[in-house]
Amino acid sequence: MGSSCSRRSNAAVVQEDLYPMPAIPRTQTEGNQQHARTQTTNPRLPGARNASASSQRAATTFGSANAARAEVLTVGVSQHSIATGDETLHTSGINDCSAVVFMTNRDPLSHIYRDRTMLHVNGSDMGSSSADARSGSPSTARVAFMDAVNRRKGSDHRLVVGFGLANDSPFSQQMFRDQLSECMDECRFNLGSNNMQLQPPHHSLTVTADGSVVM
Repeated sequence: MGSSCSRRSNAAVVQEDLYPMPAIPRTQTEGNQQHARTQTTNPRLPGARNASASSQRAATTFGSANAARAEVLTVGVSQHSIATGDETLHTSGINDCSAVVFMTNRDPLSHIYRDRTMLHVNGSDMGSSSADARSGSPSTARVAFMDAVNRRKGSDHRLVVGFGLANDSPFSQQMFRDQLSECMDECRFNLGSNNMQLQPPHHSLTVTADGSVVM
């Protein structure tokens, strides 16, 4: 799990072609139809909501005017970024890495999470380095994640975990989730399994301000 996904092999590139990004729908109706067609049938993973479950929160919102206007904050390998407005968080090139988005301080009127942190965890190792995508300030994925958890406000918190294409075994995924649990335990925070969303292995992860996941 310690290998870097910043330099992917030709095999990984071929794998990416198996997961083409969906075309942006022209209308919300078309977007809903497209989302229904692209739902996966991965078995439910224990202890958290699986993204393929019918109970997944409002999904792909590329068809909405708000999502189309939103600024996109791109997070690279071994980076993290914090969003507080209507920005969309995005990362790509996830291979043996994992991507994490912790969301808190949800606005009851706009339904936007006013504090959202995305991390692209290199090698799915929370002890790996992680620099602020904007300022370049060095840190580790563990510290950046715990800082996000310690800033939590209100009672509506959400965690999205996106596994890379080479991080597709239940064992490796559970190891990464255990690392996240250790961080939250150290922060004396119990998220609750219903507030954790696990995404199937993919080469990218995009999360809008209201917590909707775009694959």
